[in-house]
Amino acid sequence: MINTWIRYFDRTYDQIRQQILDNLASRVPEMTDRTDNNLFVRLLSIWAGVAEMLGYYIDNAARESFSPTARRLSSMVTLAEQHDLRVRAFKAASTQVTFTLAAVVGDDVIIPAGSSIFTPEGVEFKTVQSSVIIGGQLAVTVDVKQLTQVLGVVLGVATGAARQEYVLSGQPAANAATAKVNNIAWALKETLATSVSTDEHYVMTVNREGQVIIRFGDGVNGKRPPASQQITVDYSTTLGALGNSVEANTITDSDALQETLPSYPFTVSNSAKATGGGAIDSVEQLRYLIPNSVRTRWSAVTAQDFIDIAQQAAGVIRAGIELKCTKQVLVFIVPDGGGIASSLLLSDTQAYIAARKIVTMQVEVYSAGEVRMLIRLRVRVLAGFSRAIVGAAVTAALTSYLSYLKQEISGRVNIGDIYQLIENVPGVDSSDLERFTPQPYARPLASGVPALSWTRTLKPAAAGEVLWKVVMTASNAFIVYRNNVFIGGYTAGQTVVTPELDFIISTNNYAINHSWEFRTYRYTGNLSLNEPSIPVAYAGDIALILEGGVA
Repeated sequence: MINTWIRYFDRTYDQIRQQILDNLASRVPEMTDRTDNNLFVRLLSIWAGVAEMLGYYIDNAARESFSPTARRLSSMVTLAEQHDLRVRAFKAASTQVTFTLAAVVGDDVIIPAGSSIFTPEGVEFKTVQSSVIIGGQLAVTVDVKQLTQVLGVVLGVATGAARQEYVLSGQPAANAATAKVNNIAWALKETLATSVSTDEHYVMTVNREGQVIIRFGDGVNGKRPPASQQITVDYSTTLGALGNSVEANTITDSDALQETLPSYPFTVSNSAKATGGGAIDSVEQLRYLIPNSVRTRWSAVTAQDFIDIAQQAAGVIRAGIELKCTKQVLVFIVPDGGGIASSLLLSDTQAYIAARKIVTMQVEVYSAGEVRMLIRLRVRVLAGFSRAIVGAAVTAALTSYLSYLKQEISGRVNIGDIYQLIENVPGVDSSDLERFTPQPYARPLASGVPALSWTRTLKPAAAGEVLWKVVMTASNAFIVYRNNVFIGGYTAGQTVVTPELDFIISTNNYAINHSWEFRTYRYTGNLSLNEPSIPVAYAGDIALILEGGVA
């Protein structure tokens, strides 16, 4: 039945009321009084208000039924469940630490997996594998994650029902839970779609309330825990995104571990900041993940599949690829929270993709780089506006735009876009970008190569793209190539002087044939990266000269 009195797109009170009044004029001409003095018109006004409210709820229900338009996490979780996509729990930040003995000993010194080390503020990290300082050596480097273990938590008593769910308290880390039914451990799976009725499997996901849960099978896909059996769980909690605030050389407290190794005094430290920590999947992340999980069907075949599946791995927020040949794919990832991906996140992502690629493809996962943009900007502030407030707003706008959330791997930044961004900030009259200099990122050319410890200064003479390569010839000596042409040999601490760039490489845990590649670009101008890096700027990279306005 078609409603001929109002149109389906009449949604507001005024539209509904006026459309009916217009219809009354043609269909009921004998009703000449169509003002509020007429009781019928007053009742019509009330009905129009109720209809607008009902339309609002109907429109919202329709909007929440589709991933491109849904705004509520509960709606996105429902959509994810319909497509058998696990909403990921909190992601733990990770990095590497080096255990260094006070003196060489003859025995092997074993650092057990699960050993706890801390920052001075008490942030806990755990070693993810056992490692050994071999007798006669001084140090070993090991991967660590920001985790705190919680053991033997009683979740309840099984009911025997299908799809039993149990909530984990705190901030549980993704894929870091072992559920037990009557003290028998069941297996954590990505999906129950391939599980049969006797498989003792469960999944870890997030419910509509944003709580991390474990969910068991329905008796067809996965076994149901029998009634009256106790459900317990061992799991790990994490600080999530806060773990990314742990800077280099701050994981230094190993007192608890030292007590178990009293005969071997040692120190511990991390050479790189922790990265990859994050919250549960957000609405925006799910808006991306849901359709891509349907499109890829968990199998990487096309180039875009490798990008989409890499971004489905826990702790990865951006991905890009290079096709080296028809059978080899290099995947470059940006960790949740930005920065440089840890070796642990690289290996975890490598394993995640390997389980989903076709057999004949070779995949290697590396961290995307960060090309830091050094900015000097002169801003003229409108009369009556505070220079301090306008300056803070300009810095916030620049760091937001030049961030891992807005820029792409191998991305491009136009000077015109920067000017438009700045001059749209309230209180800005005009601006002059005096410096927009890309600080090069040295990309390790093989896995296991440490980050290059260096300082560099791009010179105004830099007028175009130049490819550089650094190769260690000893632990403290190296050679440099410019556009594949040898330019000289140097030692650590010595300044390398070239027309475009001056740089100094500091001593580190380097070995012969460790090598890095980097590119330099124009000193100031439009930037188009020809490398797997993201152009970014932090507050410390921005120097403002503020004129006008008020103090």
